[in-house]
Amino acid sequence: MTDSKDPKVYLSQPQMRTDRTLGTRSPLINPSAFRDYGRPVYLLEDAQWLDGDLMWTEINRRLTETEYNPETDYLIVSGDVTIACFAFHAMQRRGGARLLRWDRESKSYDVIQIPIEVAIEEFAEGGIAS
Repeated sequence: MTDSKDPKVYLSQPQMRTDRTLGTRSPLINPSAFRDYGRPVYLLEDAQWLDGDLMWTEINRRLTETEYNPETDYLIVSGDVTIACFAFHAMQRRGGARLLRWDRESKSYDVIQIPIEVAIEEFAEGGIAS
């Protein structure tokens, strides 16, 4: 178990890019870009795919195991949208979710706090406008 005060940045799963010339693999999302927000925690392993029930179970297990804290932790929505949706929903059920959104102009992350009440109402109406 980790310290729940230890800030974490949750990502769907490791996304890698391959340099065909060198034959090496490197992360698609550079962890140094969000290191000020916390350490990376992957919800699923690289290339792991589970059906809906198993995915929900695994994401909840990882959030519990790593002591998800809605006051200190973040989610970067990347990769498989299904995984990100499950993660967002699981975080909301634990008291809220804070997202990190990449701003291409400033080349940094913006924090988006989505209160539970707003998320439920907006999603029911078709989505959250940014």
